[in-house]
Amino acid sequence: MSTLGEKRVRVEFNPSKVGLVDMIKQQTAQLIDACEHARRTQKPGDPGEINRLWSLAMTAYEEAAMWATKAATADKPPVRPEYPADHPVPGDLGSVPL
Repeated sequence: MSTLGEKRVRVEFNPSKVGLVDMIKQQTAQLIDACEHARRTQKPGDPGEINRLWSLAMTAYEEAAMWATKAATADKPPVRPEYPADHPVPGDLGSVPL
């Protein structure tokens, strides 16, 4: 069973196979899970405001993981599906009808 953090950062998705991406995603998932645990076990107070703050923290971690993954894979060519020789690749000028 996957945790909330693992689902949010999609820990299994790493088509570039960069080890740093796996590490970033695993550690981010742990941070998100820690926030979720704290949110569920918080002390009484203003639950609406406290929940909002925990949600913002989890979103910020998720966004940070996306940017870090982008940086970690910046020098790697994009992974593209194999296209038949006669199939225009998206973005290929030959795929634009005249």
